[in-house]
Amino acid sequence: MEQKVVLIGLDGASPQILERMVAEGKLPNFAKMMTSGTYGRLRSVITTSSAPAWTTAATGVNPGKHGIFDFGWYDGYSWKLVDSSKRRARPIWQILSSSNRRVCIVNVPITFPPDRVNGEMISGVCATMDSNFTYPPSLRQELIVSGYRIEPQYPGASILDAEVAVDNLVHKVLITEERRKDTLLRLMASGKPDFAFVVFVATDRLQHFLWNYQRHIEAVYEKMDEIVGAILSEVSDTTNVIIMSDHGFGPVRRCFRPNTFFIEAGLFRLRLSLQQILRKLGITEIGAFRVARRIIGTERVGRMVGGRQGFLRRIFRDLGVQIPSTHLATYREANWTKTKAFSPAPHMIKINLVGREPKGIVPPEEYEQLRDHITHELLRYIDPETGMKPVKSVHKREEVFHGPFVEEAPDLVFEMEEGYNDNQYVGESISVNAGDEFERGLGLSGRHLIDGIFMAIGPCVRSGASIRSGQIADIAPTVLYLMGLPVPTYMDGKVLVECIRPSALEQSPIRTTEAQQGEEKLGQGYSAKEEEELLEKLRRLGYVS
Repeated sequence: MEQKVVLIGLDGASPQILERMVAEGKLPNFAKMMTSGTYGRLRSVITTSSAPAWTTAATGVNPGKHGIFDFGWYDGYSWKLVDSSKRRARPIWQILSSSNRRVCIVNVPITFPPDRVNGEMISGVCATMDSNFTYPPSLRQELIVSGYRIEPQYPGASILDAEVAVDNLVHKVLITEERRKDTLLRLMASGKPDFAFVVFVATDRLQHFLWNYQRHIEAVYEKMDEIVGAILSEVSDTTNVIIMSDHGFGPVRRCFRPNTFFIEAGLFRLRLSLQQILRKLGITEIGAFRVARRIIGTERVGRMVGGRQGFLRRIFRDLGVQIPSTHLATYREANWTKTKAFSPAPHMIKINLVGREPKGIVPPEEYEQLRDHITHELLRYIDPETGMKPVKSVHKREEVFHGPFVEEAPDLVFEMEEGYNDNQYVGESISVNAGDEFERGLGLSGRHLIDGIFMAIGPCVRSGASIRSGQIADIAPTVLYLMGLPVPTYMDGKVLVECIRPSALEQSPIRTTEAQQGEEKLGQGYSAKEEEELLEKLRRLGYVS
């Protein structure tokens, strides 16, 4: 069996919202795929971070094998932005290119610098329009002339309130996705790829910012349904189409601050700094934004904040003053000689280990005891405002990851209960109302959930079937099978046989190969200016504190 495949990613698409809107008759193209094809839920990686999740979908292996655990990696206490050179397992587009299959890859996260493929690649999030974000390089100018954008400019939670024209934000995001769809179809028409993979991000971005504006969220799903319909109308009868999301979504009602928790547990201490003094005086970037908004208006501030590093931030840096971004500190202001544990990113905990961290204070012989102690204390903590336990589960890294790069993972990962999110700020309270955090520019109204969506339709796909235990690592092996290629035995994922017609499986049994998982390394992709611009984008999306 040798079929063409189109893989459509909808970042953060929620099965709950999609299923409800299909039942209400609002999403005809998704409904067609669910009834004429196969549908089910897809379990993401444990941290639900998009960077490892999309990389797992593309490589078929868990983060312990591909080496990407978040949008950043840790060099001592410094957080460095990941790029495709940190990916240590071959993605499906490289496997297919090596097998003389033509590919078209559009906007998949963590694909910058772009790979040299047999076809075209347009890098996704963590690339900038100023960079060489396409392969072949000549494609870049064509995209710029057409008005293509990797991402629109987001205002950031600090100025996104009732005064902001929410309709305008939604319009900008959806126009970006419409142009992405047009670009995909143009490349498919001209290049005739055997495999096309595109990721649309509107569902993720707007659910983060606008979860409480459900009318707008529904409009996003309706637009995605329209885009899916346009793609389906252009593919041939011999093409299998898969739609997936890297995680689901849900509301945030309360925020849990693990670093504040560690302070009260005697495991974390802040150092005295100029930024703390400025905070006490009420001098912060967010405060400056709000003052500027009152003086010159929300829309003009939004445009200035959308520039590289933010207009106001550049002014302060030019004056030689690095004011704190918010009224709360983060783990970066720790007194490392007094800190045993810290949370550098959502759902992650690191131990300040002797011999690994630059100023580690936890001896190796106390490492396991401390991990057990933190696990016990997190699981017994009760939010005094709700009487609930915010932390659902805590896992040692070797319990949820396996492979040669487990040592690069955080020491512990944890999951939050429904309605709770965590952030890395340090404040007076361990748990706070999410609405208050959002108003201060410190949080988001929607968060990732572990179950995303999976649906498929095509000549090899069962009609009216469902999958019940799909994992995001299953995507790569399923694509390879549908395209008539053997599945590497190193892959953790499996072919989703529940969605394959029995006649197809009988005619073309699943084959495996002992191929190696490594890939050619690329150079570091970011200049200092590009990295700062991208970090600012991730801060506005709540992925970096």
